Amino acid sequence: MRSFGMSSVWLSIISAWCCTSFLIGAVHAQPRYLGAGSCNGSNCHASKRVGSDYIRQNEYNTWQLKDKHAKAYDVLHRERSQIIVRNLKLPQPVKATQLPQCLTCHSFSTSLQEASANLQQAKVKQYLEDGVSCEACHGSASEWIGPHLHRKHRRSGHSKTAIGMRDTKDLMKRAKLCVSCHLGDGKERNVDHQLIAAGHPALSFELNRYMEIMPPHWQEKSKDKWLETRRWAYGQAQSLRAIMQRTATHAQSATKWPEFAEFNCSSCHHEVRNTTSVYYARPSGWAKRRNRNWQLEIRDEWRPSWRQQREHPGRIGVPPWDRSRYLLLRQLAKQLEPEQPSGLERKLNAFETLMANWWTAKPDRIVDTAHQVMDLLDGAIIPKLQTMQFNAPDVLNMLQGISKDGAAIADTSIFAAEQVLNSLISLYQNYRDHAQHVDTKSIDNILRQASEILRNYDVNVNPDNRSQSIEHVSKTFKAHINKLHQLFSQSDQSHLKTESSSQ
Repeated sequence: MRSFGMSSVWLSIISAWCCTSFLIGAVHAQPRYLGAGSCNGSNCHASKRVGSDYIRQNEYNTWQLKDKHAKAYDVLHRERSQIIVRNLKLPQPVKATQLPQCLTCHSFSTSLQEASANLQQAKVKQYLEDGVSCEACHGSASEWIGPHLHRKHRRSGHSKTAIGMRDTKDLMKRAKLCVSCHLGDGKERNVDHQLIAAGHPALSFELNRYMEIMPPHWQEKSKDKWLETRRWAYGQAQSLRAIMQRTATHAQSATKWPEFAEFNCSSCHHEVRNTTSVYYARPSGWAKRRNRNWQLEIRDEWRPSWRQQREHPGRIGVPPWDRSRYLLLRQLAKQLEPEQPSGLERKLNAFETLMANWWTAKPDRIVDTAHQVMDLLDGAIIPKLQTMQFNAPDVLNMLQGISKDGAAIADTSIFAAEQVLNSLISLYQNYRDHAQHVDTKSIDNILRQASEILRNYDVNVNPDNRSQSIEHVSKTFKAHINKLHQLFSQSDQSHLKTESSSQ
């Protein structure tokens, strides 16, 4: 068990060393990882009392006791993790706690281990057991642990980055940092089709909902009343960028393409239900069969599966690209470019066409188009988002657009349904706090019911009648989304027209 306390003598020694290094301008060639223990002093971030200044001073306690990031390494000891490793059928027997591809997201990353190769093995073990700790997000601390004690460095994001401390106060940078693990990059952090087939969950992420659920160890100083909407928007943009980067990385690899983790799972993983014909059948009973005048009997109509009934988005028999993350961002792109078709949409349509023809399209073209999308995000979409002033009409328009398309998006996959619901919850909760004339009671009730459907998805799907039960769950969820669209469409915007766009 990691200790909450640190003696004042030891803390003074560390503080003096850190500050001395800062004052004499000592700079290491490579920032070094110091571990969560370097932050757990009772006068630093492990105080039992919440501070009233810029920091809470109990950040370490919150992380260790309440934050799942602290348990990320412990998960690798669980039976499910061991089953995943066995299913990978690696050349040599190994534990999940020894695999770099696991540790890079669940603990002390491979690159940090290499940079800290001179550490004693006991220290490495301690850092691994920390899980996803302070420096995983804030950067290796050797260069900033001393300077960050000074007020001027706490206030200035530029000063932090100059000494290797990530500026997590910047929402866009925070979003990019979060998706680097939660969606991966296709390189060091990579959950591919093989790992998913072995039992690892497919990656799905929505920034604002995750941040609302996560126990805060920070104080949000923003006065933007549309902060939740902004976090959602930034998360959507960075998620799409991460998907483009991941796909481009996979397409560049001769051994990793096609990488089916980038395609729609339900295109292949669904019940076909056409193994036997039940349109016509012979009469039952040997007595009738011995009758020379018997005829074929018409039986119940054969019902195709839910997946076969809906329109296929691309060429039949070929798994389409998973568009779920962009289908939500599209509503945001309409707000950015209301007078003309979105340039982002044109680029992504071209990308989707290539992905739909991956067996004939050259991988280089997929890579080039993915980079064009990333360039457009970096050069136009993200800068516009950072200067965009959200207001109630904008948020309501997005709620109406997402709920209008939500049923069709949810048909794509269970992950798409989760994205739709999380987005609606994020935007609606922010809108509800700053708008009137909205039927909050009905909307809250529908969102709660829709959440229960997805939360209990595996329970609601009957393995003995899987196809019909999936169809029933899907119809019920989509009916809730359609009801939400009706309610959002009925919301009165007249009282919002004069709202200042600066609010």
